[in-house]
Amino acid sequence: MSRVIEEIGADDGSTRHDETLHNLLAQHGDDPSRFLATVFAFLQRNTSFLAPPDAQRCVTALLRKVTGAPDASSSGVKSGFFNSPKPVSGISVAELLSK
Repeated sequence: MSRVIEEIGADDGSTRHDETLHNLLAQHGDDPSRFLATVFAFLQRNTSFLAPPDAQRCVTALLRKVTGAPDASSSGVKSGFFNSPKPVSGISVAELLSK
């Protein structure tokens, strides 16, 4: 299934859900890692967005659009960065969800 990532801009209503998202973040102890783990788990269960084989590509492309970061080829990030066996935070998604 093809996935389209829309352009994100200030005029697209991207702040429309801020109050709801702030409340959800607070329910996760204001811990963005726990909050994002919940969001990713929800998307994996309920959409095809995180379905193999191109889940990493979709998430990376969305992250680049949101942050304005350059692509990996010009940023110096090694291609295996996201395939690291241990997450940068030292906590796996499963561990985050079990809290």
